[in-house]
Amino acid sequence: MHWLDALYLKLTARQPLFMRGWGDVERPLDEVPALLTRSVPRRLALEFLPTSPRTEEAFVASPAPLLDAQMAPLHVVRLRAKGPNRARLIVPPSWGDEGFWMRRHLVDALRYRGVEVWLFEGAYFGSRRAAGQVKVGLHTVGDFLRMGLANVHETRALVATALELEPRLPVLLAGYSMAGQMSAHAAASLDLEVPVT
Repeated sequence: MHWLDALYLKLTARQPLFMRGWGDVERPLDEVPALLTRSVPRRLALEFLPTSPRTEEAFVASPAPLLDAQMAPLHVVRLRAKGPNRARLIVPPSWGDEGFWMRRHLVDALRYRGVEVWLFEGAYFGSRRAAGQVKVGLHTVGDFLRMGLANVHETRALVATALELEPRLPVLLAGYSMAGQMSAHAAASLDLEVPVT
């Protein structure tokens, strides 16, 4: 277990998971084969608006299939580099990462080294919880599969968007715990080279 996972468990009351059992696992599993063929997804129509100096936010419809309406809005935060951009880093959410404060704290120093950072709030967490969901207590195993698929689809789309915005600027993926796994899945399913840390 990563030390951040252990810290998270100590700082939060653990929520019961899968209280409604398995749920619909067939539909998420049916979506997996589409990710086994390497491809490049369509660019997202992100329109970033400034919210503070060097911070911008955008909302766009998620490219992920199978999400209910309340989870469909994808919230992306862009942390601008201090100075010229040398690279762009996309950091998906880890388990229970509601909002942006934990990841922002971990990556903020990179901005001083010329790295622009994109963060997004994952489906089933924070403002994107399922109806009736309490904190991170996913209702079913099917919800867990949908969450993972959503993270992979959204990460892939953000990589494609970042590369199309500035093709010569390197794009990287990073994350700890579940975010690292989702970054690796996204990179493996893209028909282009994207470093993952």
